[in-house]
Amino acid sequence: MIPEGNDAVPRALIDATRFYHERARWFCRLLVIMPDHLHAILAFPPDKAMSATIQEWKRFLTRTHGVRWQEGYFDHRLRDEREAEECWHYLRQNPVRAGLVADEVAWPWVWAPDDGITPA
Repeated sequence: MIPEGNDAVPRALIDATRFYHERARWFCRLLVIMPDHLHAILAFPPDKAMSATIQEWKRFLTRTHGVRWQEGYFDHRLRDEREAEECWHYLRQNPVRAGLVADEVAWPWVWAPDDGITPA
């Protein structure tokens, strides 16, 4: 997903995520972009279908930046605040577990409305 030495794709993913968040198409708590996949904690307004919103977002990024997506996606419902916080910390550690950085704050491809330092 992130071509070596090319910041354009992860920047576009972050910009598009922020755009959707600011326009209440979804509410993003965390986005972590890995070299070949991404993780996000998202909530959707009651009047927006998750599948249609994600499909529209992916289509935009394919058309504008040539992002090639795997078929479908994996979703998991977070049932309470404790589970959401555990997931947030787990996802922030993903670049560390993958051996990409020694400390989660060193990974540049993270976006959260609270600047990604602590969970909302």
